[in-house]
Amino acid sequence: MRTAQGYHTPPMPWGMNAGELDKVRTAHPAIAEVGRGAAPRGRGLYYGALAPLLRRLPVVRSVRPTMTAIARFA
Repeated sequence: MRTAQGYHTPPMPWGMNAGELDKVRTAHPAIAEVGRGAAPRGRGLYYGALAPLLRRLPVVRSVRPTMTAIARFA
């Protein structure tokens, strides 16, 4: 992304999917536990019915791109 004044934002390689939680667990020795935060049920057909059902499938659960990781420090 570039602004009109010429500023270019730096790369932000912090995104991860649900299958990469092991990276968080081993990233710092003070991290005691890492879990997944459950997203609330949304509106509409996809977010209200289909997405909650898909979250229960192990294959979909590990590759979905958006997730909330919750870390507990020791």
